[in-house]
Amino acid sequence: GSGCRWHEPPSLAAVRRAQFQAAAAHRWGFWDWAAAMGGICAIDRMAAAAPPLAMPDHVHLNTAGYTEMADALFSDLMNAYDHWQAGRHHRP
Repeated sequence: GSGCRWHEPPSLAAVRRAQFQAAAAHRWGFWDWAAAMGGICAIDRMAAAAPPLAMPDHVHLNTAGYTEMADALFSDLMNAYDHWQAGRHHRP
C-alpha cells in the first residue's frame, strides 16, 4: 500500500520505539532519524535521487546522504539550543 519498493524489517519499528522509550525514561534527547529522512519510503526517494543519497542496499546512505543527515541533525540541535537559550533569558 505504501508504494515503496523496499520495506523496513518488521522489528525495526519496535527497536525505534524502545530507543524512544529509553530516552524518555532517562530524560535523554532523542533524534528521530527516520522522521528526519522523511518517513515512509524515504530510503527509496534517497536512493532514486539524482544524484543518489542512499546506497542500492536501501540500508546505508552514501557520503552525500550522510552529509545531508548530519546537516539536518546540526540544524535540529541548534534550533533546540536556541529555543532553550530563549527560555533561559525569559525567566523571572
